[in-house]
Amino acid sequence: MNLAEQLWWTENRRRQFILPDNETPKPGTIAIAALDGRTATADADWLASFEVTEAQAHEWAKQEFGAALSGIRQRIDRKIGRTRAALKTARDTPIAPDSAVTADALPALLALAKALPGAILGSLSGDPEKLRNAQSNLSHVQKRLNAAGVDMEDKLAAFPDRLAALREDFRRRASKTGEKS
Repeated sequence: MNLAEQLWWTENRRRQFILPDNETPKPGTIAIAALDGRTATADADWLASFEVTEAQAHEWAKQEFGAALSGIRQRIDRKIGRTRAALKTARDTPIAPDSAVTADALPALLALAKALPGAILGSLSGDPEKLRNAQSNLSHVQKRLNAAGVDMEDKLAAFPDRLAALREDFRRRASKTGEKS
């Protein structure tokens, strides 16, 4: 069974036939219709060799539909692949000839704006796990910014450690001041 065949049936749909597309129905008295809207009249004896049960007709239709969907899915997948490649090229291309900054810089900056409050809180919390999460999150954002042409060196990834050190320094000074009082 393949796309070079067509499912036909009688007007009352009690009989089904799978006819090759290259076959012209032998003229006769039985009216038949195809799934694609074609109609014909065919000879009963000629049709008998192409007759299938209702179950066989359903199976044929299911296979044909599956093959058609598979072809459509492959075309869609190829189109999506080409579109993704074009988007990646556009995202990775500098926005100006004399610049290293790409179009992905804005989403990377938005990721920084989203990650920064949590990183500040985690860095100042005194909790080592929250500090590690802040370091990890800002390190990831720094890599993304660097890939977008925004050179952050190591400043962003080191930011949680600097904040934690400031917190510790403030705590030490406060405890010394409290001891002298």
